[in-house]
Amino acid sequence: MQDQRVSIILCGYNQAEYLRDAIASALSQTHRNLELIVIDNGSTDGSRELLTTYRDEHRVHLFLHDDNAALTKRLNQAIAFSTGQYVSILYADDYYLPNKLERQLHAFSSLPPDYGVVYSPGYRIDALSGHRWIEKTLKVSGAILGEMFARQDEGFINPISPLIRKECLIDYPFHEDLFIEGESIYWRIAMTYKFHYIDEPLSVMREHAGNRGKAIKLNAQMVLTLFDKLAREPAFPPGLLPALERFRANFLAACGWLAIRVATDPRWARTCVFSAIRSRRQTLLRPRTVAALILSVLPVAGVRAFNRGLNAVVKSNERIAYRTDYS
Repeated sequence: MQDQRVSIILCGYNQAEYLRDAIASALSQTHRNLELIVIDNGSTDGSRELLTTYRDEHRVHLFLHDDNAALTKRLNQAIAFSTGQYVSILYADDYYLPNKLERQLHAFSSLPPDYGVVYSPGYRIDALSGHRWIEKTLKVSGAILGEMFARQDEGFINPISPLIRKECLIDYPFHEDLFIEGESIYWRIAMTYKFHYIDEPLSVMREHAGNRGKAIKLNAQMVLTLFDKLAREPAFPPGLLPALERFRANFLAACGWLAIRVATDPRWARTCVFSAIRSRRQTLLRPRTVAALILSVLPVAGVRAFNRGLNAVVKSNERIAYRTDYS
């Protein structure tokens, strides 16, 4: 396995407080044949100065940008520069466990070449309290695109857990007309390549108020655009179009509930729920959809009062927060 070279692509923007941990987790992998391609996307918090201390590390390649461009563009540039047969993506506020690459390369060694991705569950850790838990994830192997749509309630693929054959990302580069694509890239890869699941957490994502996942409106717009793009892909199986439409409707309903939980814009929550119902009436059978619809007619103060009561009853690992942008 040491003959197999891995390119870790680490992306960061104003996350200096976590950056050293991310770099250390990459360079301390038990699989040693790797390169670390570090992209600083225009940071202003001291990240660039910190990164210059790694200039003499022969396995590290630094790309220090002055502007905050689309992350999709930066990732495509890094993939084009990379020399590994495999690619692993990491973000500056997260980190890998030491045997991530070794375990995944070992799995690849017994898989046929039509397998393009080996993935696993991952931990989440609260950056303030230190509390750690295993995040929900899909747990299937083989040709899994249909499973991604049908079993979305079981979780998504953790965005930093996979090890990816580089050819997958050459065949399906990130959409540069979108700022970020996240784990949705795996939908397109799954049109052509098979996936293998390892039931062992190998990565850790930090939970904090600055997570890009908290920009729920921007993320919703991005995912809806990706649904449309996916349906137009030449390799997309026509037989999965009904499943994709169900997935889209359920996603809209989930956005409505999430908008209620962050108590920022009940009107937008109502818009999401109505769109979900128009697309697929069965979404009304979901209790959260009905609850989001009812609560969306309340003023923000009323929604916040509901959330305080629910939070007192339900123990949630995830921090409820809201961001308006990706900066």
